[in-house]
Amino acid sequence: MMLLPRALLFAASTLLLLQYASATCDPTKVCEVTFKGPDGDSYNYAFHDLCQEDDYVFPENKGGHIYNAQICGNSAFNCLPAGWENNFQYGVAVQSWGGMPSCTGPAAQHCTDKVNGQANVCCSKDCQVLGEGHPVYTLQDPSNPKTGGIKISHTNVATPPTDLYTCPIDPKTGEPGDRIVHYYMHCDLDVTGPAKVMQSVDNTSYACEYELHFATAHACGNYGEGLSAGMYFFLIVILPFLLYLIIFGSWNYYKTRRIEMPHKRFWVSLCSYIYHGALYIFTCGRVSPGPNAHPPADKPSFAGASSSGSTYQGTGPAAATASSKATPAAAFKGSSYTEL
Repeated sequence: MMLLPRALLFAASTLLLLQYASATCDPTKVCEVTFKGPDGDSYNYAFHDLCQEDDYVFPENKGGHIYNAQICGNSAFNCLPAGWENNFQYGVAVQSWGGMPSCTGPAAQHCTDKVNGQANVCCSKDCQVLGEGHPVYTLQDPSNPKTGGIKISHTNVATPPTDLYTCPIDPKTGEPGDRIVHYYMHCDLDVTGPAKVMQSVDNTSYACEYELHFATAHACGNYGEGLSAGMYFFLIVILPFLLYLIIFGSWNYYKTRRIEMPHKRFWVSLCSYIYHGALYIFTCGRVSPGPNAHPPADKPSFAGASSSGSTYQGTGPAAATASSKATPAAAFKGSSYTEL
């Protein structure tokens, strides 16, 4: 009784492996482009890093279609519909809909996989290959090449005579028109890894024209080129300070055999000056730049310096005695500036 479920499971697994092979990144595809902006500057775009091992899958939209897509490569979706034979099995994007046809039992349907040289394989869902060949790049907004985004178009997928869903007749050739898919790559600096899937749109201005919208930082002009603000800060501030520590620290160790901060007295004094300067500013001058605080203006001091900078002289015999015993060093004791 368990043989049938196991057979069904094996068949289903085989179908999935055949239908979703590994996506192919194509190094021969043109995945870099440069445009001249209205300001005369060149703006470069590179999309090689967006090719992934797995497809970008757009969930089922309002039209009931699911899209498998790849950037700078081919989708892994092996398009083998049961009702007709497409010109291509693989492409940059594949549209699919409906359910999986039966692969076992009386109603089983089988297809021929010409690419992999296999006959009587399980068919895929109904599907169409939408794009094949090299891409064509245009700016979405020519006036804004920096953040306006890029449009990537893939064309030249003609509908075969057996296709149940042909494209409108091209009046120039009298034959069904080609399918065309546009990748709208929207600039988003927050998306730095694989592209973010946004939405799919069926039959925009033409019955066989499709739009797939992505968000990625690679659609921003000159993304990844030049130095970031953090790197500039590192090169201008951090790196010179590290070199200073290494060079002068090594010299100090060579002279004294001690590991200590180069120019230690200078850095200690600098920190003290910064601290007391900030204290003076944030207290609106109520605290002096030195370590001793000035008394409030309405309470004159008899021990500190006067506002003119001279030592306060009291009246009476005691004051005279104290004045006569004062020395130049004592006169500056407790002043606004400490001795270094």
